Amino acid sequence: MDKNAQIFLPNTREVFKSAEKYIAFNKAYPGRWYAVVERMNTVGSSVITTVKISSPDQDISAYVTSYFELKDNKIIEITEYWGDNGNPPEWRLEAGLSERY
Repeated sequence: MDKNAQIFLPNTREVFKSAEKYIAFNKAYPGRWYAVVERMNTVGSSVITTVKISSPDQDISAYVTSYFELKDNKIIEITEYWGDNGNPPEWRLEAGLSERY
């Protein structure tokens, strides 16, 4: 990662203006977390990933979709979109519009 990389978290409207600050944020985040890369696509100088993040007991989980911009084989920008996992609204299931998988 480039030391001057910028990392954006649109859900919380935050920007980390260096790799050092972003790494410090991740190291300081409370608790232990596991990450499983479920999908990765490369388009030109961009890499897009979908990762499932969960607590050790799987009690808490979320998905993060990240967009990485590369230059000279280094990450210069990341934009991460976070979404909590949960249940669909009952009305959609009751109406037969969707099904659980």
